[in-house]
Amino acid sequence: MKNRTIPGYFGLVLFLLISGCTGVVGKFPEPLVGFQPQRQYGVTYDKMWISVIRVLEMERINVATSDKEGGRIVTDYLTGVAEKRLAGFGSTIMSRYKFTLYVEKIEQNRTRLNVVCTLEAAGAGERAVPWHDVSRDNANIVNALENWLYERIEKSL
Repeated sequence: MKNRTIPGYFGLVLFLLISGCTGVVGKFPEPLVGFQPQRQYGVTYDKMWISVIRVLEMERINVATSDKEGGRIVTDYLTGVAEKRLAGFGSTIMSRYKFTLYVEKIEQNRTRLNVVCTLEAAGAGERAVPWHDVSRDNANIVNALENWLYERIEKSL
């Protein structure tokens, strides 16, 4: 009688192992619920620039390039989420994102900030695909990432 149940248990254990090992690894940062960025701020250009750099440092986001005179900062890529399928025997879809920040002087004590997030994805394993921009297809994630950074910067002003 025990011999008849062993194959059934083996199949169940194998199914649970495979399905239990699939899923999403990691999480994107999110702003507080209902947060809406101001985009224009009653601070000097220099204060905004310093605040942006300070927030990037505090969040451990490396700056790839910056041009204070041109008002542009581009960050390095940050690791996003990864979706693993079939216990690692199938494919993995990985994501990464970066920010481009534009700081613009409107008046002496008035500055505009524009945060643009670029989200990319790539596949490994059976679905090997090189990194490519998926921002347009994931507007809700991109918007949340942008709002998260706006929120951090606004809190620092």
